[in-house]
Amino acid sequence: MGWRHRSWKCCGSPELQRLRRIRQLGLAHFVFPGAEHSRLVHSLGAAHLAIRFARQLHECAKGFLIPFLTIEQTSVRDAALAGLCHDLGHGPLSHVWERESSIGDDFQPRTMAEVLLGLAADASLEKLRWHELVGQALLSWPDGHLP
Repeated sequence: MGWRHRSWKCCGSPELQRLRRIRQLGLAHFVFPGAEHSRLVHSLGAAHLAIRFARQLHECAKGFLIPFLTIEQTSVRDAALAGLCHDLGHGPLSHVWERESSIGDDFQPRTMAEVLLGLAADASLEKLRWHELVGQALLSWPDGHLP
């Protein structure tokens, strides 16, 4: 199965499609009617820019780097998937929800990751925000639909 097909399957997954209902700018569309874009549209744009960046990097590097050091198609795929999935864990009203919800000021990422999300204890989890932890959990969820 080619990387484009896998990326397309990722776009149709319920984990990514839920981002259609989450606005990138919270309630700003009430004041600025043009602020209508969703987290899904934002993620598609991020994936597009990641692909353009990786391809440009490949073109620039192939003239002076040995083939071993140039970017392969799998790296372009990985950049696209990273762009698509970077906002998976966002909830309604984005960062405002995280700050004002029950997560609160005493948020402990490592404990949250272990207890609520089932992620293995890891020191790198200390620096993650709530939506990043939820994104990690969705990506590692055994019953998930992400390829």
